[in-house]
Amino acid sequence: MFENNFTSSSPQRSPEVEPQTTRFHEELLSTIKEHPVATGLTIAGATIATLGLLRYGLGKKLLPSLIDEITPVTHLTSEAAEQAIRSSGKLGGKWGIFVLDSSKVPNSQLMRTVNTLVPRNLSARIELPTAANSVLERPFPLGPFSGYRYLNGVRNSPLGSISLETGKFTQNEIFAGGVFRQATGSEITRFKIHQYLLDYGIDAGLALDGAALSAAHGH
Repeated sequence: MFENNFTSSSPQRSPEVEPQTTRFHEELLSTIKEHPVATGLTIAGATIATLGLLRYGLGKKLLPSLIDEITPVTHLTSEAAEQAIRSSGKLGGKWGIFVLDSSKVPNSQLMRTVNTLVPRNLSARIELPTAANSVLERPFPLGPFSGYRYLNGVRNSPLGSISLETGKFTQNEIFAGGVFRQATGSEITRFKIHQYLLDYGIDAGLALDGAALSAAHGH
């Protein structure tokens, strides 16, 4: 007869060595319990930033486009700029086209600045054809900044120009140096970064700043 001399090949874990994953989980849970507000704000900020990167950086439409093709819109500008825009017959710029719902345009210059968050002369109004509405998107309200713009009727277009007569949108045509021309690759990239920061970056930054402030005060 043969004796069974086989022993278990499973490695013996020393009771003094704690698994790294268990230690990490315990530290994570402890941090969440000690700073629940900071943790929540950190998650919110990271989520907003990630959604923005996926939507704009990778071109994936994770959130629906908030398009209103019926409500009239108005572009606000200075009287001098209004004359130049009407003379050219087109509206465009390096950062896209920004408008307000016509029904939400305040009468006073002060409230126009408050509603648009644009600190310059906005005394002139330019009504756009409703055909342009298909490229004018409301911000998706994911935080206080985007929510504020959404409630005040702010909309903006992709990079391009809009005909004042027909509302036709011309992709990547910008007004620069006194003329309309096609944007360069670097100008298109700068626009996308600017739009990402406007739609998501500010809200993400506010959440992360709030998390840091909350953690500093022990919340």
